Amino acid sequence: MRQIARHLDAGAFLVLHLEYHDPDWLASLPSNDFTSFEPFGETIHPVTGRLIRVSYAWSYAPASRSVAFIIRYETIDKSGETNARTDRGPLKMHCTSPPNLEQLLAQSGFKTDAIHGDFFGNPFDADADEMIWIARRK
Repeated sequence: MRQIARHLDAGAFLVLHLEYHDPDWLASLPSNDFTSFEPFGETIHPVTGRLIRVSYAWSYAPASRSVAFIIRYETIDKSGETNARTDRGPLKMHCTSPPNLEQLLAQSGFKTDAIHGDFFGNPFDADADEMIWIARRK
C-alpha cells in the first residue's frame, strides 16, 4: 500500500476490489488437507463448444490467514461423461478483515471514504461476498 501511495497525488482515489470470505466458513475448512471438490458452475468452451464443469476444493491456514484452493475443470462429452479433467493449483490468497485493511490503508497514507459490498454500491455487511474499498490519498 505504501508503494501505491507513493505513486498517487494527494487527494487521488484508490479503489480496491477484494473477495470477502465469511470467517465462520474459513474456520470450517481443513488446514492439513482440502475439502472435497464442490460444484461451482458450467460453461461452454469457446473453441470446442464442449461443456466444461468447474469445481473447487478449499483449505485454510489460520496462522498465515491464507486460503489455498484447487480449480477442477472437467470436459463433459455428449453422453454426459467426463472425458478430460484438469486441476489448476493449489492457488493461494491472503485473507484480511475490514479492520485490518482499514488500518493498513491508514498506515499507508489513505483515508477510507467508503466500503461497499458490491459494485452496485450496496453496503458491506456479513452477507457480502465482496469488499469494494474507496480510499483517498492524504
